[in-house]
Amino acid sequence: MKRDLSAQAAQAVELQSNGLQPVETLGRSNQDLHADLALLDAVTNSLPSHIAVLDATGAVIMANALWRDCGSKQRPGCAVLPRSAVGVNFLEKVTQHPDRSARAQGGIAAVLDRSIPRFSMDYACGSSNCGGQHQFNMTVSALQLVQGGAMVTHTEITDRWKSEQAVLRSAEIQRSMLSALTEGVIIHDSQGNVIEHNAAAELILGDVLTWMRERKSDGSSWKLLGPEGTALARAELPLMRVLSSKKPCRHVVIGNQRPDGAVTWLLVNAEPVMDAGGRDLAFVVVSLADITDQHLMQQKLHKSRWRSNKARTRPS
Repeated sequence: MKRDLSAQAAQAVELQSNGLQPVETLGRSNQDLHADLALLDAVTNSLPSHIAVLDATGAVIMANALWRDCGSKQRPGCAVLPRSAVGVNFLEKVTQHPDRSARAQGGIAAVLDRSIPRFSMDYACGSSNCGGQHQFNMTVSALQLVQGGAMVTHTEITDRWKSEQAVLRSAEIQRSMLSALTEGVIIHDSQGNVIEHNAAAELILGDVLTWMRERKSDGSSWKLLGPEGTALARAELPLMRVLSSKKPCRHVVIGNQRPDGAVTWLLVNAEPVMDAGGRDLAFVVVSLADITDQHLMQQKLHKSRWRSNKARTRPS
């Protein structure tokens, strides 16, 4: 069975650095060993990460071109975790990096003593050596060799980090917009659970929103009314209709009757938000506006018209 080429080459490098030769390579020509090492060097140099192999003590025994190039450009005070030269102890160099030494040193040491198989951390670099603000990920993975050791990779994740920051900024802007609205907005998941709402929704609904969010009571202390003042079944709520049909439900007038008998009249819209595939429901966004004054005015107008029509049709 063939051994993993990178593991074999890494072992060969370490033993050769100590003037030894692994047993399994006895009988192989130096030309074969150099070919293995040349192949490994070519593979690691083609990768976009900074890569180094450490022995069990943390000393660098092999590094690819990106690692060596970055290490040659580092200056005192550089914000990037060190790229130690071959033969230099990487673990010791990390302890001299005050900003991140405790976490990085602990993680690397744990991998080297085989307490954990892998350690990973993200870090920032604003050094001029890197051309401005960059983000990196360092991953340390244990080598499956008898003598131990680890492989360290530093991978630039600046683009991913910028995308994540853009999403966070967008979410923050959206939350700010929701907070500024006088209309209540409630976001439900595909099961109807409340996952987010703005302050206006809490002001408009009060205890109703608490019940919707926490379900700590049966909701019997409040009643929902249709436009004519009759009881409204919960199945007729815009949210429930969207959950069942996956279609928008708009311009629905609902009365929220509080325990003291007072009624707040609301104009409610519910919009479905589909998943990326466009087939399954991901969220339902419900908006509601307090139209109590307008609704009461309309009711008075309707009653006035009704009385007027009745008076005209009364026999003389």
